[in-house]
Amino acid sequence: MIFSAFAPVMIVLGILGYRAQLALYGFETNEPLSLIGITIILLFVIKGITAFGLLKEKYWAIKIGIADAIIGITICTCLMLYPIINSEANFSLRLELVALIPYLLKLIKIKTEWENFVEI
Repeated sequence: MIFSAFAPVMIVLGILGYRAQLALYGFETNEPLSLIGITIILLFVIKGITAFGLLKEKYWAIKIGIADAIIGITICTCLMLYPIINSEANFSLRLELVALIPYLLKLIKIKTEWENFVEI
């Protein structure tokens, strides 16, 4: 949630011409207003919304959490396989998968219980 709160700050810094180092899931950039920079900022915003929803036990949080985990796993997998497909020698194992896969499995496991919970 903290990183998503800095999303507007990163955009303003980018507009003012400042550089900020951003990295997530293997994406890295120093330009907040580049395509990769905006993508990273949006991913942090999605993560912040998911964290807030799960923390406050909102009914929609589990669906966004599952989508967030699937997006993260997909991006990590694609960025791991890209060097192999392009015959480059710099393969790197993304350790984010160590957290993302159990996170997704846990969300799927508690999905029905979460959705059947009635907010008081």
